Amino acid sequence: MSFGLSRTDKGGIGEAIETVERQRNEDIIFLASAGNSDADDESFPACHPSVVAIYATDVHGAPFSSNAASPGNNSWVLGTYGEPPDSLRHEFANTYPGICEAGSSIATAAMAGISAAMLTYATVLPSLVELRCNHVLKRLWTTKGMEALLYRLAPESKAHPWLRAVKPPVFWKNKTDDATRHCVFIDTQSDVERLFPRRRAALAKNTDIESQPTG
Repeated sequence: MSFGLSRTDKGGIGEAIETVERQRNEDIIFLASAGNSDADDESFPACHPSVVAIYATDVHGAPFSSNAASPGNNSWVLGTYGEPPDSLRHEFANTYPGICEAGSSIATAAMAGISAAMLTYATVLPSLVELRCNHVLKRLWTTKGMEALLYRLAPESKAHPWLRAVKPPVFWKNKTDDATRHCVFIDTQSDVERLFPRRRAALAKNTDIESQPTG
């Protein structure tokens, strides 16, 4: 998503996000452009708690100076390559001048493609490597699950410790076989399953506890 809004939701977008997430039992992934003004905080809906904010980087993983201000408080953010290919830039130049420019909107589209590739790979992983805990891979289809995996796809940067620049080729190079990659997928989603139980499951558990006889 990339709407160019401030931090204030003026069109019911937040309500729509929460409704869809609830109706799909969290089985949906929301990504949004963080914004392209270093004088402003993260734009909406990137600042929504159910959305992953995406920042723009160059090909080396360095953040664009035009990125929105990071949240701070020792937190990290996710980013990826935000430069449109020359062919696409030229195609838009005459019809829609100034539209196809480098920034977090392009980075968000790129991150959506990365996420789709990871979901495709996760779909075939159980047929390549047998593990008892394959069921936790289902959490990858949620915003929290994908955010956790994208974080692991991003090498740590000493120059920009607050930014995790997602680079799938680096991950593939360092994790050279399906079994090793599978372990990373399982590890990230197991953490999500433990730290962020699905709301419906948590509600059902609390209901069962309340309905038990009290002596």
